[in-house]
Parts: sequence; structure tokens; C-alpha cells
Amino acid sequence: MVASFPFTRLLPAILVVAPALIGPGPVSASEPAPVVVPSIQQWVGDRGEFVLGPGSRIVAERADLLPDARVFAADVATITGFVPAVVTGRPSRGDIVVGLDPAIGHQDGYRLVIGDTVRVSGASVQGAFYGTQTVEQLLVRGRLPRGVATDWPAIGHRGVMLDLGRHYYSVDYVLDQIRQAAWTKLNVVHLHFTEENAFRLQSTTYPGLAAPQSYSHADIRRFVDQARRYHVTLLPEIDLPGHSVPIGQFKPELQWDCPSMNGSAYRHWPGYTLDITKPATTDLVTDLLKEFVPLFPDSPVFHLGGDEYPKLPDQLQCPELVSYAATHGYRSTEDVFVDWLNRTARMVSGLGKRPEIWNWWDVAGGATVQPDKNIIVNAWTGNADAYLAAGYDTVSSPGDLLYVTPYGPPGRPSVDDVSLYRDWTPQADPHLLGYEVSRWSDNAVTQPDAYFDWFAQRPQQVLADRVWGGARAFGSVQAFEDAADRIGTAPGVPQQSAPEDVPLSGKPYGTSPAYGGSSNTFDKAFDGDPDTFFDYAEADGGYTGIDLGRAVPVTSIRFVPRSAQPSRMVGGRFEGCTDGPDQGCHVLATVRWTPSPDWHQLVTDPVPYRWLRYVGPPGGFTNVAEIQFFTGGGQFTGLSTSDVWEPGGRYRVTGSYTNTSASTVDVSLTAASVDNDTRLQVIGKTCTVAPGRTIPLTWQVSVPVTAPAGKYRLTAHAGGKADTTTTILVPFRKLTFDNTGITDDRNPQPPELLSGFDNYEGTFSAQALVAAGVTPGGTVVRGGLKFIWPSGRPDNVIAAGQTIDLHGTGGTLGFLASAGFGPAGGTGTVTYTDGSSQPFTISAPDWTSIPPDANVAISTPYHNLPAGPVPAASAIYLVTAPIDPAKTVARVTLPVATGNSPLSTLHIFAVAVG
Repeated sequence: MVASFPFTRLLPAILVVAPALIGPGPVSASEPAPVVVPSIQQWVGDRGEFVLGPGSRIVAERADLLPDARVFAADVATITGFVPAVVTGRPSRGDIVVGLDPAIGHQDGYRLVIGDTVRVSGASVQGAFYGTQTVEQLLVRGRLPRGVATDWPAIGHRGVMLDLGRHYYSVDYVLDQIRQAAWTKLNVVHLHFTEENAFRLQSTTYPGLAAPQSYSHADIRRFVDQARRYHVTLLPEIDLPGHSVPIGQFKPELQWDCPSMNGSAYRHWPGYTLDITKPATTDLVTDLLKEFVPLFPDSPVFHLGGDEYPKLPDQLQCPELVSYAATHGYRSTEDVFVDWLNRTARMVSGLGKRPEIWNWWDVAGGATVQPDKNIIVNAWTGNADAYLAAGYDTVSSPGDLLYVTPYGPPGRPSVDDVSLYRDWTPQADPHLLGYEVSRWSDNAVTQPDAYFDWFAQRPQQVLADRVWGGARAFGSVQAFEDAADRIGTAPGVPQQSAPEDVPLSGKPYGTSPAYGGSSNTFDKAFDGDPDTFFDYAEADGGYTGIDLGRAVPVTSIRFVPRSAQPSRMVGGRFEGCTDGPDQGCHVLATVRWTPSPDWHQLVTDPVPYRWLRYVGPPGGFTNVAEIQFFTGGGQFTGLSTSDVWEPGGRYRVTGSYTNTSASTVDVSLTAASVDNDTRLQVIGKTCTVAPGRTIPLTWQVSVPVTAPAGKYRLTAHAGGKADTTTTILVPFRKLTFDNTGITDDRNPQPPELLSGFDNYEGTFSAQALVAAGVTPGGTVVRGGLKFIWPSGRPDNVIAAGQTIDLHGTGGTLGFLASAGFGPAGGTGTVTYTDGSSQPFTISAPDWTSIPPDANVAISTPYHNLPAGPVPAASAIYLVTAPIDPAKTVARVTLPVATGNSPLSTLHIFAVAVG
């Protein structure tokens, strides 16, 4: 059952605390409220704890609670290793009872009474579900303290938006995001399906409209089923009439004839805005709505977009629009758009949904008519006050507060989590339905799903806590995040580190002195205070680490950057050393993207090292605020994998397990991508280990040819706990391009251009390259190496730590490369077929600032900008590194490239061995 509450008018009675929700008062310091995310509204503690045991049951008091009770039982089994029976009837000591109590007041509210039994009472089925999520988080932390929790949300609509249009998120990832939203009591997942670069819904009415990476009707059914299972409301969106390049390309006759309307409010983009004066446009939109609205039966609202079409000045430059407005009696050209949105909204209403739009009509200017009051306004510019005052039901997603827009790598944090947690209080108004954090994918469409998590995970957690409205239980956002990490992700959702992992401690060491002779010395990275930091006196060559005194495997790393200089960590390396503090060092993990002043997590291979350190990138001054290294907390030993050099094979995973507990333990293995949550098939049965027994373990992990490239975390589970981990690496089958850096002189701003070569839409000229002897798909021989030039778009890869399956022998590894805001470069790795590896360092100059001694491979006399050609020499360079000629290369890991600017990028067009 999915409630429609978030999308209905909030009644004044709901905006105040219902009498039944009033708790008996504050808790004493000796009886603190248990730590969950979001924090509990009211808690009265008692002495002792409830202990869940193998005989505990889930008792549903009503038949309509049985579906949720079964979901709850499955989660409890995942968390604890116990498989509780689901029954109805009278509870016994040690049971968890789920029931209803309408007197609680708020329909999402619940009461939790922990004593000899645990009783979860919800004001509704949904409220009871939220109570079970609190119980599950307490079980993760290992204790259910006796007491009474009374809990309810302050805000109705508590949401997160995923930009599926620009960036295709894997189906597994979307399913996990729905589950993770429910874990933190967010109740809306807004799915933004269409954008300027892709239409992501596979249409049976218009075959060929959808992008190659898109969602089928079957995928949508999986999303709907997942949302229903976890009490999440899906909010689907098709953005119209702007952001519609794929429709305009699919049906060119629906484009405007006038140039001023062929683009967004920010850039020229043919087909971006559909010509709404044509009946054929309305016919197509009607067909799409009739096809896709019914696919979301539990969604009370359908979002029509209405965002970022050309503003009034551009509208007035369009003769056919001006003429249409005058002929049809509109007082303003903007009125044409508002009226079209109203008519389209009525189509949605006729299909049984309530319509929603962004507030762009108010930004475009010139409207003398307004959207119908039945339409929900999704406010993102300014604040929601004007729409609330006008009587619109409003969802607030303020761009300056809740927009997560990292752009291209290394990205930029765009939400101030520190002040969001410490200072922000959600607004209360009868027309304010709630809030959303919006995760936009602008200029980063080819990045892995994990790229967006890097920037969005923390704002989403903070929003969930603040819109629920409980007390700020921690003195800082870092302390809040630390608690969230110890709770971990929802059962079954992959996570970077297991809550059971144990932090490592040792004697700090590092380079000296600190910058300017200050107290910001290397030991500050391990003092437990994220407000202190290490600031080395030199820009390069600095490191800080700990000596453990013995070799210990590291399973994960957490760190906080120096808040004032987060970009200085991009390209920094965490290393484990075997022969001394700075000897025999191997890279455990690299900081690929710009960190925000939050805790960030990285995965590692659990190889034992005594010395653990962080090495700053060139120009980084080793700026880091806090570091934590973790090791596994269980009884697994020797978990390791064989190597695989070709996709489509299998990894053999071996290890052993010693059961030190007093009961039998089931042992299993899971494999999931750290980039996009894709699961791999594990071949091998779950093993049951008796107390005191040690058994060998063997599994095989199947890697199909279709498996996305990247790192996969293998997690061994024992008795419901994530006991230890290792990783496998599935390389890209070839150099996989993710950036457009070459354009035709006749169209220097194609839809797939994004940021171009230099983050300012500059590109090499295709015609100038042909004149220089370089043709798409052709051979380029430079320095004795044979390269294949890319064909089509995108046409280069931004070096960011990708691993490429590349076989060959020779003494030279070569790249055709150039840099934006260069020089830019870094350290990569060559891995040979015998399992050995060696680092290499490369760097390329800026594409338009050509040093006199540069090894220029290709030169053109001009390059392109959207406004036209720029008469300036532009170069692509031959960059080489020596390798072992006696060995065969198996794969190459590109560097995480850095430079003197946050915008510095290393672009690679081709790679060769010879």
C-alpha cells in the first residue's frame, strides 16, 4: 500500500504535534536516545536491553500487516543471521510485534516499546513500516535498549530526485536507491527520465525514440514493485516542452523554424524546445502520456517538467510564435507556454494523476495567465514563498540549498552539508508539501553511478534527518555521518565498508615541517578531530601515516579533507608499505574526485601492511583533516581471488572460516560493483559451520561479457555479518571514450558536446584534423607506435583511473593525449600477464599553450568554439612511458590526472604498446 499523503494538501492539524504524539518529556543523560538516521523525536529510556534470539518471531496483529512483516523478517535475517518466523496470534517473550494504533495521530508516525518483547505500533501500515526500519537500524548496531520511542515526521513529502535523463543509472542502482530512501524514511523518489541528451523510457508507441541505455516496461515494473514493497512513492517525470532534443531529433518536424527557439535558456541547441504551436506536438505528447502514465499505478502525481525553455526575449525574436500568440488572442508569447502546460496538465488529470511542473514559467517572464491551481509547483529558483502565497501546493527543491550538481570530474561539491545540518530548519506552511534533494548529472553523463553518490550521499542523509525533524543528535555533521556509517546501508544494499569493520590505530609519522611553522603537523590527520588538518610546508612530496607495529590487512579507508582546500586531495594516494614508512609502498586507493568537507569512504584489497600512509598529489600540500584505516572484524582468513584477464570468465575465490560463536553460522559470498551496484553471480552454495569448526571455502564469481567495467567488492557474510572483503577488477575491453573533443566546423555545438575539451565548449576541428592527415578510424603512426584514431562521438577519455584491457609487448607505452587547463598528468599502472605491475607517470601540455620542446603528434591551425573557429594553434601530443619489453602487457590503469587548476584534465585519444 502506497499512501498518497505526500501529494495531498497538508491539513493544518498535521502541521502541529498531535496530542497522542506528545511524549513524557526529555530523557536523562544516563538514558540517551538510541542512534538512528533520522533521529527519533522522543525517547524515554529504561534499564536493560532486548536480546533477539533464534527463537524470536515476528508477530503481525492484522492480516494487512503480513506483507510488511515478511519483508521485515527477511531484513532481520540479513542483519542478524537469525531467520524469524512470521506468525499471527499472541506474542511470547523475545518476539517482535507489529500492530496499528490510529491514536498515534500522524499517519507516518509510530510508537516503539522495547521490553521483554518489542512492540511496533503504527498509526497506519506505513507508520508501522517506519517503526520496523528503526528496529532494523538498532539491530545493526547490536542492541535494542529498553524504552519507549514516539516518532513522526515533521514534513510530509521527503524526497530525492535522480536525473536518469542525462545519466543512465543501472537498474540495480535505482532499485537500491529506492530501498535506501526508505531506510532513512524518505518517502518519495523522483525519477527524471528525459533530458537534452536522452529519452530513457522505451516506447512501444514510438520505437526508436529511446536511447540505447533506457528503461523497458519490465524495468519500470521492477521499480514500481520495489517502491510498493518499501513504502516509497515514485514521482515519474517527462520534461516538456524543453529538454526535448531526442524528441526533436526523432521528429524534426516538431522543431521550431526560428533560431531563437532552438535552444534552452542558456545555450543554442537545435530541437531543445518542441514547437508547441503545432498540433502534431500535442498529439505526440498525448500518446506518450497515455503510454507511460499507466505504468506507475501507485504514483498519485506525474511530473511534466516545463523547465528552461527560452525566456521572453528569445520568444519575441520568433516570428511564428509572435504571430501565433496574436492570432489566438494571447496577450504574451509566454502565455502560449502556460496555456499549453495547463492543457497538458489536464491530460494528466484525465489519466487519474495530479500534474506537477517546475516553476520556470515565472522565471521566463511575461506571463499574464498562470498555471492551474491543481498543478503542484516544484520550486527550484529563489524560494517557495511566492507560490505558497499564491495558493499553490509546492514541493521545494531550492537550487542554492538542495541541488547536487557536480558537473564533470573531478567535480565540485555544491551542497553545504555543515550548515544544512547545523542551521537549516524546514519551513512549515499548509501548502508546502515538502522538500527534495535533486541529484543532477550535467556534463557528467558518462561517469559511473558512484561518481554521483560521492557528492550526493551526505546531502541526502542530512536532508532525511532534517525533514523528519528530530533533535540534532550530534554536534557536527561529521559526527552525524560517522553514526550513519556505523549503521550502514539498508539490508542487501552494497556498501563501501561493513559496520563491523574495526578501526586501526598506530603511531603517526610523516613529513615535516608544517606550512609556515604552524601547528598543522602530520599527526593532526590522526587526532580524531576533523577541524584540525595537516598542512605540509612543501606543495609536493608530503605524506602522513601510522605505524601499526605489525602487518594488518586494510579493508576500507575513511577521510575528511581540509575544509578550505578539498580540491587539493584529488589525485592523492593512500598506500600500504611493507619495508618501512616510505619503502615497499603499494597504492590502496586513490582520491579520484573532489571531496566535500564530509567523511568519504574508499575500498581496498585486504593485503597486510604495517605502515599505512596518505601521499598528497602534486601541489596538494598534503592537505587532509582526518584519516581512518579499517580492518575486518571477523574470523575469515585468506580470502583471495585468482586473476582473470578476459571478460566473460570466472574468478575463483578461496578462503577459510573459523566459527568462534556458540551456534552454527551460515557463510556466503556476494559480489557487487562499487561503481553502479551491479551484482555478479556467485557460484557455490552457502556453507553451514558448526561451533568451533574451521572449514575451507571455495566459490566462483561469474563475470559475463556484459558486466560493466570497474571494481567489484566481494563480501563474505557469516551469521548475518559482513565479515571480510576483497575486490576484483573487470577492465574496460578497450579505451572507452567519455568526452567529446572534436566537432564538425558546420556544427561546433552538437547535443553530445557537454563541456567540450576545455570545460568551455572548445573542441578540435574535424576538418582541420583531416587536413593534418588524421581521419576517423584511421591509423596514426608516431614515434614508432601505431595508433587507431577514434571515430564517432565521444572521441576521447578523461583520465580518471580507468583500467583498460590492453595486450601487447614492447618497451614503450604510448598515448595520443592533450590537456585542458594543462599541463595535466599523474601516475598510472601497467599490469603484466604474469601478475606483476609497475607504475608509470605521464603528463601532457595544454592543448593551446604549446611548449617549444613539446613532442607534438598532431597540430591544427585553429579550433572550434560554439560561436565559430578560433585561429590559434592546437596540439595533440605523443606521451610515452617505458615498460618491460620482456613481459606482455595485460591491462593499463590510467592515472587520476591532476594539474594546476581544478579544471585541469588529461584527454587521451588513443593508446598503443610497441
